Amino acid sequence: MIGFPRTSFGRVALTVGVVLLLVQLASAFLLRIYMIEPTAHQSGMMIGKQLAALQDLLGSEQGKSIRAAFLKRGIMQLTREPPASARQRPRLRYFDTVLAGVRKELGGSLPVVAGESGGQKVIWTLLPDTGEWVGLPLPHPAIDPMALVGLWLGVLLLIALGAATLSVYFLERPLRRLVGAMGHFSQGYTPSPLPVTGPEEVRKLTRGFNRMVQELSIQEQDRGLFLAGISHDLRTPLTRLGLALEMMESKDPELTEEALQNVADMENIVAQFMDYLQGEEEESPRPCDLGVLFRHTLSRYRDRGVNIDMQFPQNASLGMPCLRPGAIRRLLTNLLDNALHHGGGDICLESGISSDGREYWFRVADRGPGIPLGEQERVLFPYVRLQHGIPVPGSGLGLAIVQRIARAEGLSLRLFNREGGGLVVELRGSHGKCPDP
Repeated sequence: MIGFPRTSFGRVALTVGVVLLLVQLASAFLLRIYMIEPTAHQSGMMIGKQLAALQDLLGSEQGKSIRAAFLKRGIMQLTREPPASARQRPRLRYFDTVLAGVRKELGGSLPVVAGESGGQKVIWTLLPDTGEWVGLPLPHPAIDPMALVGLWLGVLLLIALGAATLSVYFLERPLRRLVGAMGHFSQGYTPSPLPVTGPEEVRKLTRGFNRMVQELSIQEQDRGLFLAGISHDLRTPLTRLGLALEMMESKDPELTEEALQNVADMENIVAQFMDYLQGEEEESPRPCDLGVLFRHTLSRYRDRGVNIDMQFPQNASLGMPCLRPGAIRRLLTNLLDNALHHGGGDICLESGISSDGREYWFRVADRGPGIPLGEQERVLFPYVRLQHGIPVPGSGLGLAIVQRIARAEGLSLRLFNREGGGLVVELRGSHGKCPDP
């Protein structure tokens, strides 16, 4: 079922089209009522007077000479029987009105019909004195004036619709550009300044968007430099502290081990800060074999003695979606590290494709405490940590990093609790062609 257009272009075009159509219909109705029908009726009455005059002239003493002269010059036609075309009802409404005027003028006592002769419309009536039919050719065109008016109004309607459509298109084009830039910006990219075109209202909106993007980009750069500087400056003293703890002689090995673990946790937090602030601008999207990438990433965990269960689709490939392999590797690493921190050792990586083959998906499932339904959106924000009664190391950036990369890659992210306990983080994407470099 076709509904009301959702785009402004469709709505304006529909509104303009309906208004113009109503105006044209009203114009056609007024022309018919106040111009065409009165003119046709008056023409019929004038023809009726001419036929009445012919009847009088042909019945006078000079009738024979007038008859010969009129026939010679084609002013009238005479026949014993009306032509076959005169026995049919006129196909044009205009001539119905003309005939009505003729009949009214002749008083309705004589038959009046319309026919065609030599490509012309002819009005015929009976001469009662001779029993002949006399016809007067009409100078009017063979096309119904009402049809001509309808054709002319239809052409005007098409021209007006075309002009309105072009106007709406050029009005909407900067808006479409703005919508595209906003979508680009929402995925974590910084769009180039948009050209300021269109009406003044659209120009103001475009200028405001360009200014907003510029200010937010400057703030993001300043914040990134500030946090990156802090994280970088912390790495050196943390490394020195770790080396000092390993080299010093301690009377309490357990205390030393705990201190080294705290230093390692701090280094992990600094690494997460750097990971969160790192962008993907330097990496270009390209066809990515997710199966190979997943296996390579999991092999690194196996080298560290961490066993992660893999469940890939049999006899099916995830295809070659257009992604940034480095970003997806960071995303998967953060998911697996988050699962290890919160879910113990029972971790599963699954992947598959939709039934129609248009989408691919992969998910990481653990056996941790899970996340309450009311908190599943909040944990995607930076520095949010849920308290389950057990102190867990980390900065609260793991899922925020995953969300940021997923948004930049055009992936949808969904959290839900695993059956039997635990959390599942699922990402879905659609296959698309990589842009030309």
